[in-house]
Amino acid sequence: MAFMTYPDGNSALEMQRIVDLDKIEGIIRPLGPILVKLYFNIVHPTFPILHKDTFLDKYARSYHEFSPPLLAGVYLIALN
Repeated sequence: MAFMTYPDGNSALEMQRIVDLDKIEGIIRPLGPILVKLYFNIVHPTFPILHKDTFLDKYARSYHEFSPPLLAGVYLIALN
């Protein structure tokens, strides 16, 4: 017997994730792209824990593609 789980785009958790991302982006707007650029120019070369190309491709499409803690973490680290 095996159980498989799949994320459901219509679930309450997914809706809360989108709300959280919108709040984060609303607080940081219009500095989001600048902070992402700072993160990859200053932090990433020394501490490369994210795959730069993948992150930037997703960010170019929409900030909704990230988990709220990841996006907030990138913004907060870049703010320092």
